[in-house]
Amino acid sequence: MQEDYERRQRVLEVKDLSLDLGGKLILEGVNAEVKKLYRSGEPYGQVVGIIGPSGVGKTRLIRCIAGSMAAFQQPTSGSVHFYEVIGEYSRPIPYDKVAVGYVPQDYALEPTLHDLEGNIQTLEGLIRLGKRQGTSREDAEKKAFELLEQVGLKEHTYARAHQLSGGQKQRLAIAQRLVYTDRFLVMDEPFSNLDILMIEDIRNLMRNLVKSHPFMTILISTHDVQTISQLADTLWLLGRNRDETSGNPIGGAFIKYEYDMAKEGLAWKENIEDTSEFRSILKEIKARFREL
Repeated sequence: MQEDYERRQRVLEVKDLSLDLGGKLILEGVNAEVKKLYRSGEPYGQVVGIIGPSGVGKTRLIRCIAGSMAAFQQPTSGSVHFYEVIGEYSRPIPYDKVAVGYVPQDYALEPTLHDLEGNIQTLEGLIRLGKRQGTSREDAEKKAFELLEQVGLKEHTYARAHQLSGGQKQRLAIAQRLVYTDRFLVMDEPFSNLDILMIEDIRNLMRNLVKSHPFMTILISTHDVQTISQLADTLWLLGRNRDETSGNPIGGAFIKYEYDMAKEGLAWKENIEDTSEFRSILKEIKARFREL
């Protein structure tokens, strides 16, 4: 059992969420809650992994969760609520005030976007484009430099996006979204199309983000069960009911299983994949994966 951690105030609630597209029920009655995580009495960032087979509705779910930002995906019914932690309590964030950083699977970096002088934007310029209303150019530049250093791209500050590797582009996409928020980051399949070393690189970045942003909640949808199980402190397994006779899936997807990896003693540990406890629970998750 993981020692010295607790979950307190609510920061995210998904309530009876359903999504129907063209008469096809994609999501049905999704209910979930995320509470603020504390370690040794201090706030600590957290990672919620959303896993399930391809086509089950993972992307649709996270787009519904991020839907209050730029209207990505509105559910057919149900609701999503974000909360701000104030001392020992949390209060709802008004719908028009929620800031969610959304990183899609095909993260578009607009590498050919030009500045006012007609020059192709540098990494610093691309990040500065997302400055908040009322932010001066000087403050925006300072923030851009800070974020590039935070995601490990400081030495590429004046490079162009098309000059970056796949993993570096993923880092840049994250930095662009962190301009908007240091509370909620939603990522769709961040490990796809990356090699083993790049995956490890992005996973380490996620770990550093939750350490440096104690009030951040990162939601990641993926079918990479092993990678997300090594990273997340909470796992949601998204699946559908199945017909008892044929075994075919019926209805829309919902969260069939939830794992508190912290409670299992499998969160925040280096080389956790080498332990028998991790191998055992990973085997269980993979077995349940077939039921999703």
